[in-house]
Amino acid sequence: TSTVLNALNVSAMKDLTVIVRKPPIVAISSPSDQSSLTAVSSITVVAGVTTDHAAVQSVQFFANGNSLGFASANASGGYSLTWTHVPAGTHAITAIATDANSLVSTSAPITITIHNPVVGAGGVVNGASLANGVAVTPGSLVSIFGSDLAPSGLGAGSIPLPNELMGV
Repeated sequence: TSTVLNALNVSAMKDLTVIVRKPPIVAISSPSDQSSLTAVSSITVVAGVTTDHAAVQSVQFFANGNSLGFASANASGGYSLTWTHVPAGTHAITAIATDANSLVSTSAPITITIHNPVVGAGGVVNGASLANGVAVTPGSLVSIFGSDLAPSGLGAGSIPLPNELMGV
């Protein structure tokens, strides 16, 4: 209720309706924060959006401040976008949601690291001699030289040696 009082001390009252609109709340659900991914060329980024009553108009994803594009609604009620040609490196991803009232909010950023492995020229050699140009045979030990082969270094801790370390 609003009351107006004039200079003659005469008042009038009027009922008012006040509508408080809240901006949407957006959060990235996939990939998870601090993800380390190897050998990917595309990633599906997913965000959930909640609003008070207004419909979601758009959800736009960004990596390092550059637009990845607008998301599509998915079957589980979220919004997703497939990011293709993902470059190696560390990326901060955010989502911006806009509702039908033109209210906007930005998600907390998530950080992902992409490792795109590269085996050097002549980078697969006999594991014992490290001789270059000599054929390796199935079942033999090999050494692989390159970059970004795994998210971090790790040595084998026991004999027999494992067939794989950190996905390599």
